[in-house]
Amino acid sequence: MLAGLAGLLGPGPLSRTTRTDGRGLDVGYERFVRDNAQTDLSFRVAPQAQVLDEARLLIHRDYLAANRVQRIEPEPRSTRSLGEYVEFSFDAQASEPLAIRFTVEPDEFGTHSGSVRLNDGPEVRLEQFTYP
Repeated sequence: MLAGLAGLLGPGPLSRTTRTDGRGLDVGYERFVRDNAQTDLSFRVAPQAQVLDEARLLIHRDYLAANRVQRIEPEPRSTRSLGEYVEFSFDAQASEPLAIRFTVEPDEFGTHSGSVRLNDGPEVRLEQFTYP
């Protein structure tokens, strides 16, 4: 019961984590999620990481294959396929941080990993475990 409350079996303080690329991208997500239960990926893009009032967020196809995207806020300006990644381009204002939220629904049990990049920056690794 304590493990569940702490977040080891789903949302909770031990489940929520934040990763950073060290260049202005912070990614927040739950490490432990339930199958077919919505969860959020939150992205914060610092003003200095934006390029020409745009932020290009690249998400690895492996992560997207294990999760159905339900909603993206704000809506991307454009979306395109780039090899192992899907690129989502967002309008940004270089004077303010940009907050992006993907609401996803896990579609497969087990451990899933993937990566996210901002523009041409380094990868941020995501590791999630989906319970039945």
